[in-house]
Amino acid sequence: MPNPPTKWRGCCQLQNTFCNRFKPSFCNNKLLGARLSGLPGSPLDDQGHGTHCAGIAAGVEVYDANVLGQGRGTAVGMAPKAHLASYKTCTPSGCSDWRVLAGVDEAIEDGVDVLSMSIVGGFVNFYADGVIRGSFVAMEKGILTSACAGNDGRIPFSISNDAPWVMTVGASTTDRVMRVLVELGNGMKLYGESAYQPKGYNSPWLPIAYPGIIDTDAKLSCMKGSLDDENVKGMMAHVLPAAHLSHVDSLKIVNYAKTEANPKARLVFQGTQFHKRRAPAVTDFSSRGPSTINGGILKPDIIGPGSDILSGWAFDVGPDSSAPSESAFNFASGCSMATPHLAGIAALIKSIHNDWSPAAIKSAIMTTADVLDRDGLPIVDEQSNSLETATYFAMGAGHVNPSRAMDPGLVYDVDPEDYVRYLCGLYSNANNIKKIIKRDPQCYKLQKITPEELNYPSVMVSLASSSAKTISRTVTFVEEKGPAVYKLKDSSDPEGTVMEIEPKELHFSSPKESKTFTVKFSKKGSSPSEQYTQGQFSWVSGEHIVRSPVVVKHSN
Repeated sequence: MPNPPTKWRGCCQLQNTFCNRFKPSFCNNKLLGARLSGLPGSPLDDQGHGTHCAGIAAGVEVYDANVLGQGRGTAVGMAPKAHLASYKTCTPSGCSDWRVLAGVDEAIEDGVDVLSMSIVGGFVNFYADGVIRGSFVAMEKGILTSACAGNDGRIPFSISNDAPWVMTVGASTTDRVMRVLVELGNGMKLYGESAYQPKGYNSPWLPIAYPGIIDTDAKLSCMKGSLDDENVKGMMAHVLPAAHLSHVDSLKIVNYAKTEANPKARLVFQGTQFHKRRAPAVTDFSSRGPSTINGGILKPDIIGPGSDILSGWAFDVGPDSSAPSESAFNFASGCSMATPHLAGIAALIKSIHNDWSPAAIKSAIMTTADVLDRDGLPIVDEQSNSLETATYFAMGAGHVNPSRAMDPGLVYDVDPEDYVRYLCGLYSNANNIKKIIKRDPQCYKLQKITPEELNYPSVMVSLASSSAKTISRTVTFVEEKGPAVYKLKDSSDPEGTVMEIEPKELHFSSPKESKTFTVKFSKKGSSPSEQYTQGQFSWVSGEHIVRSPVVVKHSN
């Protein structure tokens, strides 16, 4: 690793307990800084979550990485040559806003370029959310925040961290599985997963104990002590060979256990396998839009790998692990894992395009995203029992494509002051806005804008039954040289809507030149059966495809 950049002003609290600015210190050339945000103390990871996320974002290559022999291969982060700083803002009791804000303030002062925040906020207004408030100040300093969409996918309108200046990240699957065959006594065969696959284990037929699902999440997950009130004596209720199944398949086992007089099952371990499921797909747990608080901006923005991700861990895992703690790995799932994937990719883009704003970097990622999976089929939603095509409220603009994001052709940029104009339109109380931007917004001096008018890479509008609406967008040419002509292609009207875009061509003569176009929406025919309908449009020039998803909310 190269030496720390000259702009770095941070602190390694492991060596400088009180972060004395006159005694600079580095943990090492990879981990420049480590802090327990807001307080002196140890910044060491005592849960594993922070180590895991850090490895995903910027871990260097580690050969023969594995978890109990599964997922074996070379582990490497998205930006392996990036320096890293860690800010411990969460404790076992949770992630308090004051710690989050303290951590962001420290990161800004220390000189970071990208924030990765694997923290799920509450369903509260922006002015009461630490991630949202902290990320606004960071954005004004040129720092992009990648943050979790949430892990409440089965709850409608569950999107988190959904402010427009944040890159809101949902979770996708990979095609790798640690496969376990579950055989039931009635001959049914189901496929599950497990990282713990003991060698030479021949599973006997064992009786099924079903504890029910009405008590606690601990019982649902068979956590320690959760089966104490069940008669499972002699049935190995401890660290044991196990299989984790999908919700649909688990219901099949429940039905079998309830209807069979003597239900039984056995496990057949089949090891790590690839190309065994549709991927990428939206995970069933990834939180969904639409947002209930951002005024109608399409969220999430993007999805990235977040299911069964292998990365570093703070301590050994599993029974009889012989791995030294400095090379321990673990699997984890959640938007927490997807978030650092996107943060690392943003750091790579920043290293190439140092003059790009956070909005431009996010635009590059969104407009170049994939909407087809590795088999060339539409990305599906694992929440759907029949694997239906994922909606924009599940996948946003699509699945991140790092290579294409480095050279997007055009970007939708946003002046920080436009976010203030947006907030002035969203909130009538200036004090609430002041809590976010840390100054008097002076809304009376600004021309307020609606969420629809923000120069966002995606489009979401509300349309009444007898109305029409026109919005505008501005794109900036970011190819290395001109001239270039971008033509409107792949335009698809949302059901029940006519979408007219003018002009049909955008002519650019040199880099950093901007052009504005308009999108007019009007009703077509009778009201559609769904309240929300979706479409898209793309600007195309050679190999550059700049795609924007479109959602229309229909009202009477």
